Amino acid sequence: MWACLGPKGMYAWVVARTRYVDEVFERSGPSMAQVLIMGAGYDSRAIRFRDQLQSARVFELDAPKPQADKRRGLALRKLEVPENLVFVPVDFETESAAECLAGAGFVGGKATLYLLEGLTMYLEPATIDETFRLIGSSAGPGSVLVFDYAYVSAIQGVGGGYGSEGTAESAAKAGEAWRFGIQKGGVGEFLARYGFEITDEASPEMLERRYLTAPSGRLAGRVNATQALVTARRTGVDPDPVT
Repeated sequence: MWACLGPKGMYAWVVARTRYVDEVFERSGPSMAQVLIMGAGYDSRAIRFRDQLQSARVFELDAPKPQADKRRGLALRKLEVPENLVFVPVDFETESAAECLAGAGFVGGKATLYLLEGLTMYLEPATIDETFRLIGSSAGPGSVLVFDYAYVSAIQGVGGGYGSEGTAESAAKAGEAWRFGIQKGGVGEFLARYGFEITDEASPEMLERRYLTAPSGRLAGRVNATQALVTARRTGVDPDPVT
């Protein structure tokens, strides 16, 4: 039933992940002053959720080439770019993301919706720390963070679960090695370091129940068991200081 997309359950994972993030945008978007989509790629939510985000400035942060490709694609298809969408190109090897965002008009301390979709597993631990410190230091009261992450066990090849065997190896062969993961049950401790607390965590099994199970109980598809999704909110506690 499900189209083939890499390892078993990966197509269902992408479908469920999209639904999950879309629901966060529907729920949280109207109350936000800003939205920051990091590693935005071809994300279309600034267009699809134009009404929900009409009171926010939407910043899409990405490397120059994929961002330029996206803008050309939008122009070719005559898709109108919302006036509140700001493209922020950054060369991650030579430029500071924080400085590029500030130069584009991103303001710290405001209620902001942060999205990292299909990104964290490809970053080095040091880059993860830098990225989440940027988020923690700029997030104002009411800010929401949503992201997906790989399980450490999946990266190590010992996780088990549907479709997990060979998933990390397949990513590496495709030139997109997984470099960062979080232990199962450890995301709360991870987020606390950056001033956030979990409001929802969705494991592969939970995603199956939410999005792929009919009222009759029939399961439409299995979700690859290597990753999870998290929604978190800014706490009143400042992030840990840089050591």
